Amino acid sequence: MMNEERDKWDEAIQAKLFDHEVEPMPEDWAAIANRLPERQPVAFRYWSAAAAAVLALVVGGGIYLFEPDPAVVRLADETRGMGTDTPAAPAAAPSVPPISAATTPSVTSWVAQAHPSRSLRASAQQPVEQATAQETAQIAVVEPLQREEAPQEEEAPQTPVVSQQPRTKAADAAAPTPLQPAKQRRWSFGMGAGNLSVGTSQLVPHYVTNSAALRSENLMSMNTWGAIKEASPKTDIQHHTPISFGVSVSRQLSNRFYLQTGLNYSYLRSEWSTNGTYHTETDQRLHFLGLPLSIAYRIAEWNRFLFYASAGGMAEVNVAGKQQLQLFSDEIAIVKQTEHIRMKEWLWSVNGKVGVSYPIIRFVSAFGEVSANYYFDNGSTIETIHSEKPFTIGFNMGFRLGF
Repeated sequence: MMNEERDKWDEAIQAKLFDHEVEPMPEDWAAIANRLPERQPVAFRYWSAAAAAVLALVVGGGIYLFEPDPAVVRLADETRGMGTDTPAAPAAAPSVPPISAATTPSVTSWVAQAHPSRSLRASAQQPVEQATAQETAQIAVVEPLQREEAPQEEEAPQTPVVSQQPRTKAADAAAPTPLQPAKQRRWSFGMGAGNLSVGTSQLVPHYVTNSAALRSENLMSMNTWGAIKEASPKTDIQHHTPISFGVSVSRQLSNRFYLQTGLNYSYLRSEWSTNGTYHTETDQRLHFLGLPLSIAYRIAEWNRFLFYASAGGMAEVNVAGKQQLQLFSDEIAIVKQTEHIRMKEWLWSVNGKVGVSYPIIRFVSAFGEVSANYYFDNGSTIETIHSEKPFTIGFNMGFRLGF
């Protein structure tokens, strides 16, 4: 009994409220919209999913409520085609604004314009349901237009704030860090040694001793015709390959030019040997210190190899020397004499070098140089390889420290 009375009560209320309509004032919608909290920006993928769901709901409901009509389909295609000419939405409105029933056309109005004679059941809905349908229709139309214009957002002068910020961070993270120019090292110190020049050897048809105690004339008188006749007198003179090493310092003058100087040590050795019953062997050893000065030019760089060339001169002074003489009778040494000698005249020379260097660690580089040297005649009576062979080719290798 109670259920029947409750059903009758529900039916009476539904009959009263079925066709009941309330016409709200336009100012009410504006007041409601102003009191609503601002919506937070939603990522583009969530908008796409929501728009796809709403679009599927609207299309399914339209198929269910209305019969398919070619005019409606053509009108929908024309409306969708307007998206290609519609400019992109401004960046200042990331969320959908509130919908006003007085300003936004609904789906029912578009259908009514195409078919005035068709009766639509949507006109009997309540105002709240009508506003909801209008908002749904606008979202279904606006979202496909935004998705079609999404690839052009990068070229537009104004882009949405939500999509622009991640792209900016990703671009900043992917941008390569500019390479810092290598620090120029103004000063460099080097150490090198070696020589490629070969010694000289010659045979002269007389006696040469280079000794103050035993002259060539004395040796000649000892080997007179009164004794057993020997072969013609001769002397074998041999100058050994010079050995040199030194330290250098260079100062960068410009991007390619350097001023180089330093201290160089050279060791010169020469030997004289005579023949006959009485013959001699002389060993001469000289020590030189040189002061080089040159200008270097950096030619090119390739795979961390640095190619350069230099030209300059050097002045050398003989700081020490020793000469040892031995006199033999047949194979028996009868006299042995040692004396200290020194070349008072300076050795002057000019040189040109071509070299290459390669960095090993942070500030240490290995280098190799091929040099051509020419020594001027200084007028000294002490014979060396430079007086016999003024033009020499040398090879030096070593290490440089850059600061």
